[in-house]
Amino acid sequence: MVDIVEKLLRMDKNLRRTKKHFVRRRHSHQKRKHFTRKELIDFLRDKDIHSAYKLKKVRCSCDPEVYDYIKEFGSWTDVKILVWGDLTSVVSAPFDDPLYHIRVIREYGLYSAAAYRAARKRNPETIPSFKKILTHWGLFSNLREATLRSTVKGKLVVFLRLWEKLGKVPTVKDCKLEFIELDEIAAMFGSMSGLKSFLAFCDKRRGTNAF
Repeated sequence: MVDIVEKLLRMDKNLRRTKKHFVRRRHSHQKRKHFTRKELIDFLRDKDIHSAYKLKKVRCSCDPEVYDYIKEFGSWTDVKILVWGDLTSVVSAPFDDPLYHIRVIREYGLYSAAAYRAARKRNPETIPSFKKILTHWGLFSNLREATLRSTVKGKLVVFLRLWEKLGKVPTVKDCKLEFIELDEIAAMFGSMSGLKSFLAFCDKRRGTNAF
């Protein structure tokens, strides 16, 4: 059997230049499945999907996508009304609750303004607007700091940051000025002496002699 290279060599050069012999033919895209209104509604109910964000996360390639719902119902708000009834009965994000803001930052890992804005664009039904954040917190950094202090690990990070800044073990007064509970930090290590031992170990690893 004559291979493609040999055929090309035998071919007139002008003809050879005009043909794309090594370009793979693209397979024609399969036509997307059309879902009936009932199928769209049943899918959301069966999967307990209340938001476009969750739909994007749980759907498989053969399942309906957000586009199918917008095309059929007009808007995602209309989708929720038809699928779950009155919007007041739909579980919605408490955008005006500062504790919810902290939860969003913590659970989605949105510790920078850029990451937060990007998440808001992807999921406006769960992520409060940046304007809403500024209304409650003044600065995004204030929310980020509050989120950090809401976890055990974060509280320790805040304490170690103060320790680095002062160059010594922070006193009760030092901690109070930074809104840190020294007793709570010490309890993480069993006692104040346990905390000091940990700091001494950290200091030794840095190769300094602050104590």
